[in-house]
Amino acid sequence: MGGVAATNTFLSLRLIWKNMLNRHSLPVCCAWLFATGMLIPCSAADAGDRPNIVFCMADDWSWPHAGVLGDPVVKTPNFDRVANEGVLFPNAFVSTPSCTPSRLSVLTGQHHWRLKEGDSLGGSLREDYDVYTEMLQKSGYHLGRFGKGVWPSEHTFRKRDSFGQRYRSFDQFMKDRKADEPFCYWHGGSDPHRPYELGIGKKSGIDLTKIPIPACLPDNEVVRGDVADYLWEVQRFDREVGEILQKLEAIGELQNTIVVVSGDNGMPFPRCKATLYDQGTRVPLAVRWGAKVKGERTVTDFVSLCDLAPTFLQAAGLDVSTQMTGRSLLSILQSDQSGTVDATRTFALAGTEKHVYAYPRRSLRTSDFLYIRNFDPSAWATGQHGAGTEQYDFAKNPWPTGKGAFSYAIDPSPTKQLLRLQRHQSQVQPFADLAFGQRPDEELYDLADDPDQLRNVAAKPEYASALTRLRQQLTAELIKSNDPRVSVAGYSSRDVEGWPVRVSDRLISEKGDETDRALQLLASQLQTVKQVVPPSALGRIINVPIWLSPPYEGVRPTGEYHPGSAWLKRQGRPSALHQCVEFTNTAIFDREIKRMPVMVLHELAHAYHDQVLGNDNKEIAEVFASAKESGIYNMVQRENGKTERAYAITNPMEYFAELTEALFGRNDFYPFDRAQLQRHDPAAYDVLVRLWKTESVDSADETAHYRVEKPPADLRLKPFYEKYVDASGYPIIASSKVNDFALLEAAYLVDMMLAKRPDIRAAMVASGSRLIVMAHDEFTTDIPEHSHLRPSDYWDARARGLGGSRDEPVCSCGEENLLGFDGDPYSTENILIHEFAHNIHLRGLVNLDPAFDDRLKLAYEQAMKRGLWKGKYASTNHAEYFAEGVQSWFNNNRQPDHDHNHVDTRSELQEYDPGLAAICKEVFGPTQLVYTKPATRISGHLEGYDPEQSPRFQWPARLKQAKSKIRNDTTKRGTNRQKEYKN
Repeated sequence: MGGVAATNTFLSLRLIWKNMLNRHSLPVCCAWLFATGMLIPCSAADAGDRPNIVFCMADDWSWPHAGVLGDPVVKTPNFDRVANEGVLFPNAFVSTPSCTPSRLSVLTGQHHWRLKEGDSLGGSLREDYDVYTEMLQKSGYHLGRFGKGVWPSEHTFRKRDSFGQRYRSFDQFMKDRKADEPFCYWHGGSDPHRPYELGIGKKSGIDLTKIPIPACLPDNEVVRGDVADYLWEVQRFDREVGEILQKLEAIGELQNTIVVVSGDNGMPFPRCKATLYDQGTRVPLAVRWGAKVKGERTVTDFVSLCDLAPTFLQAAGLDVSTQMTGRSLLSILQSDQSGTVDATRTFALAGTEKHVYAYPRRSLRTSDFLYIRNFDPSAWATGQHGAGTEQYDFAKNPWPTGKGAFSYAIDPSPTKQLLRLQRHQSQVQPFADLAFGQRPDEELYDLADDPDQLRNVAAKPEYASALTRLRQQLTAELIKSNDPRVSVAGYSSRDVEGWPVRVSDRLISEKGDETDRALQLLASQLQTVKQVVPPSALGRIINVPIWLSPPYEGVRPTGEYHPGSAWLKRQGRPSALHQCVEFTNTAIFDREIKRMPVMVLHELAHAYHDQVLGNDNKEIAEVFASAKESGIYNMVQRENGKTERAYAITNPMEYFAELTEALFGRNDFYPFDRAQLQRHDPAAYDVLVRLWKTESVDSADETAHYRVEKPPADLRLKPFYEKYVDASGYPIIASSKVNDFALLEAAYLVDMMLAKRPDIRAAMVASGSRLIVMAHDEFTTDIPEHSHLRPSDYWDARARGLGGSRDEPVCSCGEENLLGFDGDPYSTENILIHEFAHNIHLRGLVNLDPAFDDRLKLAYEQAMKRGLWKGKYASTNHAEYFAEGVQSWFNNNRQPDHDHNHVDTRSELQEYDPGLAAICKEVFGPTQLVYTKPATRISGHLEGYDPEQSPRFQWPARLKQAKSKIRNDTTKRGTNRQKEYKN
């Protein structure tokens, strides 16, 4: 649509369309289920048990205009019923406060700014966008709609309204339904969109004196009457919802139907609809699903209507499209919790491109602030005509469409006309200025002091820190969502583990495989950062943009943080790189990460130093000066064995970043880790612990935590066992031949794996579980508990560790693998992690949660149907599927070979098999173990271990023939690895 004439064409149709709809007061239902690209197995529904989805969408209905939301006047018993019998979301927001793009964002499960021509009023959606309705239809759903879908779109590309075929009524829709066919039905109500019958609210009995008037509007008779007319239409929409509920009950489908009731944008008043204030973007939302969703709950998490498409798809047991950026609400709905359920849902995004007139902007709404970025403030005063003195008789002409009627993208109304004609009167001027006044580049509202968002504090010095933080957060979220408004020529944007990442198009086109690998490694690095950095500090660095760029001519490829814009300008680099991290060494990422295990954290530490602490931080400067003067970094050991001047002593910034690597991970200069840092530079250690808001760890206590002792008598062990370590209550045992450090390492790994799950540990111990460490020259059947296994040569050659079963409580592993002896046949992975994962599953989880095994089997079966893990060890059965997944979860599966594919890290697992990743996350929670070989971390419980003095592992001659036969049998089996799991 272009210009005023085109705009008025579809606006003038509004009154005809609405009058037509109002002749029908029939209920409408919308069964919504989606299918696309990311499988979430815990949500799968059997074909015969898939829910119907009914969506009742009001037109221009603002929060909090419902009885259950606290409005003292409006009567909404049916919305209140859905909320009371289901879940009420008081912090629900639309992607955009304009009907066409708002509804398209619901259809596609993504923000409107990603929809190209679909981002504006009257826009059209291209064919290549996945929409939940048609995905459901393809999976066997009966699809249809009543009333307004995405009108006034002309459907330029799709030539259809994707909410489905239009029906005159819900009854007609159901008549077309085949027996037992699940259905998806959209009820597009016409209310409370204008035009209104002037005075209908008062005539219907609404008490004008009791109406709470929005703080952005003057309190007078005209406005009260106008709001009363709006509330009357809200009540009419609610009656339609009631009719739908009654019909669903009458046909016996209510309990198996997800009923959603909401609105597409805010109320049609000045500074409400088509704005990014709460009156424009915050909408009522309630969801009901019979016994599947516990009722009488209010969830205060921030949610977007974009989240509904993946919710419906997941509920239907379908894959969620990888295009969709919305986050499924299913786990929230199916929990029994109220208040905050998902602690990560702390904000909502919104924006506009064009509503009647173009005015691009974006917003970030948190519990404390509303931040708005206006990209072109000069475009605000749009659609004005002449002196603006036109006066309409809304009794005779309730929907005027003449010149200037839609100025400032505000619908014509008695309220708008009053503000326009009486703008210079003292009682009206403040409200007219709020509605029509010039917008600045940035707006910031302190919701504790100004919940109605009337006083912009962006220019106040005391809000400078909050303004900077919210600006950075909004920019980061827009980069991650590929918003064209923050695009940079020559770069594509994406979300990598929650960070905004820009990738050079040149790298993608010329070095595609190399760049993909760099992105995988970056994801793994960022996963580690999320695990080790304390939440408060993580929240400050997760919005730092990361760029992957080609090398610059004449400049060594490297990673760097850019704190100053002047330097960027002199170097001819994009100004958008200011306060960003840039890597130009993607071609050697593998090699660089081996040298610097937490390379990315180093650069993010620079960002934290600059943006949070300030590069002039006195505490850092003082400990740096002291360390430099003392000479403790003049000559230190490097990972490669050389002795040289530490990079940390370059300047205070590198000092902070280098020591941060040691504090949270592994540095390539001494001190290598936290324990060594505490001993070598205790003053710096104390400062870093305080500034990063982390906890101090006494390395001596860590070493002393584990002690190798004689086994306690109450374990009733065979005399074979002479060594024992207590891993926080879990027993680890071995013969006298086993190196003490192997038991200490085993205890460390057990504690790290179960750090967040003492309940699993307790269940395992109660079941009789224990871990046996074999000496490098002991074999499987030498272990008393495994001595019955036959033929012994097969088992001795086949396994350097076993996981136990529901009948066998013990698990085992070899010391050569735990400590990294030369000759270790499984040197690229950790056997304890794999075998202990089996024991967690079969001795812990199945006793703690009887339903766990079924959920795991379902995830395994769905992965097999999708062709995942084909021919690999993870495809053997659901138990090996879990154990292999656990290895990848802890970044410990081996590189691709006959038994393994490319998935060897947590980030790769999350991308390849999100269902298995979700199972691992459920079991282990936010664990901090990122496994590396003992030789890289000789401290703490390994202090004193010398890898150079360790023996070499060798297979005895008697087992070499058995191993050859096992290899041949595996080759004959080919890619068909699956076999039934037996306890």
